[in-house]
Amino acid sequence: MISDFVYDLCHEHETVSTRLAANSKEVPGDVAKQLFAKAKSLPKSDTELKAEYDLQRAFDCGKWGTSRPSDLFLKVRTDKFE
Repeated sequence: MISDFVYDLCHEHETVSTRLAANSKEVPGDVAKQLFAKAKSLPKSDTELKAEYDLQRAFDCGKWGTSRPSDLFLKVRTDKFE
């Protein structure tokens, strides 16, 4: 599965290369840190990404009205069918 973060990066207008082409005095590492700073908020592992994906899929399969069940409830629903 390709995470939303990676997908978004692939479709970003601004890249390290475009920034350096516009201003060659910038340091590539600093540009990368600025552009990809949001990566720090991502889950740390593929397992965590899969768990979030599974919870969202369980949520999407229900009819919950205006509320969202707890992650624990959604997890029980996903574990039941594996």
